[in-house]
Amino acid sequence: MSLPKGAFVLVGTYNLHRHPDFWTNAEQFRPERWLNGERLTSRYAYMPFGAGPRTCVGLHFASIEGPLLLALIGRHYDLKLAQDKVEAHLMVTLRPKGGIRMTLLPRKVPVASPAKLPVPNTGELS
Repeated sequence: MSLPKGAFVLVGTYNLHRHPDFWTNAEQFRPERWLNGERLTSRYAYMPFGAGPRTCVGLHFASIEGPLLLALIGRHYDLKLAQDKVEAHLMVTLRPKGGIRMTLLPRKVPVASPAKLPVPNTGELS
């Protein structure tokens, strides 16, 4: 495929992120697919923040802030979906239409912090 110089190209990330050539069960929400460390067949099969010279300036901030907030909340609460379904609203980015209502349930067993775990006494001197 060739394009004329100066052609405007728009990549539909919604379709890209659901393309069966890159994803098994592409239409399913399966966050566990990221847990096994499996690599995608294409570097650009998943680009939630864009790619190249026009990559979103918030990429690094979001990559740290999102997991940090989820970890802090998840230490103290279990989250439960408080609505029947989540409807997607496609704009420049994909967002949940009307937001996502969640119920936070206090954890009955707190998650231990590695910094607060007891150090086993082996009887050896260091």
